[in-house]
Amino acid sequence: MRLLDLKTVPCIELGHLSEAQKRAYVIAGNRLALNGGWNEDHLRLELTDLKTQGTNLEVTGIDLM
Repeated sequence: MRLLDLKTVPCIELGHLSEAQKRAYVIAGNRLALNGGWNEDHLRLELTDLKTQGTNLEVTGIDLM
């Protein structure tokens, strides 16, 4: 948040979930990430635009080499 100079951070409240539901949610979230892929053309456009705007691209966690 600080690296991106954000004043607010969007989030999802999960306080209504049981402990078991929270654990299942974390597993499902990780599974979605593993199943996901990149539209490399779109990613390239987004990163180029962010760089043009002066964003430190290291905060994205993407290997830029």
